[in-house]
Amino acid sequence: MVLKKDDLRVVCEVWCSFKNLTGKDNHTMDQFLNEYEKKVKALQRTELPSIPEVVMAMQLTDGAGLDKKDNQIVLTVVDYKKKEEMYDQMNQNAKNALRFR
Repeated sequence: MVLKKDDLRVVCEVWCSFKNLTGKDNHTMDQFLNEYEKKVKALQRTELPSIPEVVMAMQLTDGAGLDKKDNQIVLTVVDYKKKEEMYDQMNQNAKNALRFR
């Protein structure tokens, strides 16, 4: 007998999958960012309240496992006054700055 997952269990699984995503040594930054974007979209399809841009941005850099230097490269061009665009800015900066690493 297979039990149907309830909505709360699905939301928990999607959240944990997002929160626990980390860059792996055998993945490029582009692969990590693509996977991260999939997790963000999955979260947006759930019943969770929308996650602030700042949280998604900080989780992106944390999950990517950037060292201090790479983190500074990504953060250098972020306009902190535009908090509603912070995730998109960090995502794009990571793609541009770290593409060939």
